[in-house]
Amino acid sequence: EKETGVKVSYAARPHMSMGRLKAMVEAGATEWDVTVFVKGLIPLVVKQGLLEPIDYAKIDKSQFITGAVHTHFLADHITGSMVTYSTKKFPSEGPRSWSDFWNADKFPGRRGMFRGTFQTLEIALLADGVSPDKLYPLDMDRAFKSLDRVKPHVHVWWTSAAQSVQLVLDGEVDI
Repeated sequence: EKETGVKVSYAARPHMSMGRLKAMVEAGATEWDVTVFVKGLIPLVVKQGLLEPIDYAKIDKSQFITGAVHTHFLADHITGSMVTYSTKKFPSEGPRSWSDFWNADKFPGRRGMFRGTFQTLEIALLADGVSPDKLYPLDMDRAFKSLDRVKPHVHVWWTSAAQSVQLVLDGEVDI
């Protein structure tokens, strides 16, 4: 505030719902100027006119990594998920891709997956052969059909990254 003269108030909240945002925009009563969305929702909120274009005359785009700057949003962080496996179960060669993770014939064993849509839908599409640069907008039907194929082999649906690591360390899952 001292540097810019702009008063900033931080309001912690659960993930933004589309319905709540739409209601605020339509009522002309938004509670904030900046919010956080998972990438998969961005095309939907932009298409519905719920986000304003960013004024890049006020923001130095060169301060962001390649691919982070978009008309209506800035990517604020990067996350990653990887296939992890037990070397006891697969001593010579384990699964190396999401397609391998889905392939229970080639890589039999108990699997663990995140119990939520964040990254899970993208992973399902990658396993189904979608190129990373073609993930968005997400093909939800295709993602859920892909998940239907792996579901019978998922032993645990984990809820935190720490839990996913611990499941492998404790031998509760193989992949």
